[in-house]
Amino acid sequence: MLAAILASACASACAGNEGTIGVELVTAPGSTLLDGVQTLRFTITDPDTTTLVERTAAGFDVSLDLPADGGARAIELAGLDAAGTIVAVGQSPAFPVAAITARVVIYLAPPMSLAAAPHDLAPARSALAVAPLSYGAILVGGADAAASADVGIYNAYDHSLVDVLPMPAARAHPCIAVTRANDVYVFGGRTTGVDGGAAAGQLWKLSTATPPTGAYATLGDQPAYARDCELGPPARTNVDQFVVGGTPALAIGGNVIAARTDLPSLPPTGASVTATDGTISAIFRGPAGYTRFRDDVVDALPAVETSDDVRLVANPGDHTILVVEPLGLLRIDPIAFTVTPMGTTSVARARPAVAATTRHVLVAGGATADVFDAVTLALVATIPLVVPRSGAAAIALPNDQILVVGGVDADGVPVATIELFTPPLPDR
Repeated sequence: MLAAILASACASACAGNEGTIGVELVTAPGSTLLDGVQTLRFTITDPDTTTLVERTAAGFDVSLDLPADGGARAIELAGLDAAGTIVAVGQSPAFPVAAITARVVIYLAPPMSLAAAPHDLAPARSALAVAPLSYGAILVGGADAAASADVGIYNAYDHSLVDVLPMPAARAHPCIAVTRANDVYVFGGRTTGVDGGAAAGQLWKLSTATPPTGAYATLGDQPAYARDCELGPPARTNVDQFVVGGTPALAIGGNVIAARTDLPSLPPTGASVTATDGTISAIFRGPAGYTRFRDDVVDALPAVETSDDVRLVANPGDHTILVVEPLGLLRIDPIAFTVTPMGTTSVARARPAVAATTRHVLVAGGATADVFDAVTLALVATIPLVVPRSGAAAIALPNDQILVVGGVDADGVPVATIELFTPPLPDR
């Protein structure tokens, strides 16, 4: 079921200068969630304006006037049943309200749930790389029986999954990094699949803005640097440069890749975050401990936890790095360079899919996912996955949802279903 809502944006007292923002609602394929919604609470943020819309025979319909001042606003929707209970929620990313005609699609799901996205991953595959774009996420490569060259973009503004020009060659577990202009560096990866094939050393740059489906620049081949990024993606060390773990450590930036002469090797698992003082800090984790990049100064810290099976992820909720072990969480302060144990997961998960928004951290693998408060790291809920899986990837979207994609089921078959974690709406 789709519900159409129109918001008119007016500028200069609407003297021939206005536009229309069309809003559509979508749910998981086959879902009857909206059948039970009798009232739709429609909120436009900054400043907050809330309208209650009652169901009619034609569904939901409302028309609102907004100032076309170019300010960034988001739409938050809550669906209430006949008893007034919130049964469905969803929100858009922030978008400029201007005198233009635009379309926004909002995905509705029960609060604090995982549900199937409107589109499947085709072909189904594991070992793919994901990274955030300003408007969604890019999904690169992977493998089913063989490595894949497929690339897709999940757009959080309309919940479309759009095919991009395939890579020049197939890659499993490629290393990808996104620039401020939404260009994507693609380096390395496995050439024939997850468990076999040689590691590659080619560097490509994908321009996602080149019509109609992107364009690649070939930036060189360095066989001596060949590797995959199964254990973690490149980490940003400043606004224009990324570092890839391994031997030797590699720097990608300015359309080139080069060895870091000051670092003969670097642990393969890393993440970067903008600390509370505004400085980008990258931290890598290996058997010997942690390595930190900060203001291009490199220092080390011995490990204090017991497991080498870890995931590192930036936590924008408190501007730290989160370490996820099979049964525990640790917080790394990127300024003080200290490690603090913060709690436990509900079950042991080897190399789970992990992603964080400003409000929540999702740790998904097996049949369930744990949801933690992003600031306190208290366990908020344990929720079922639509399709139990291992080896998946997760990425935060700009509308406060988290996308879970890829991996294999209990029989080792790649999973096609893409899942979306939908949190409750923010308190207002």
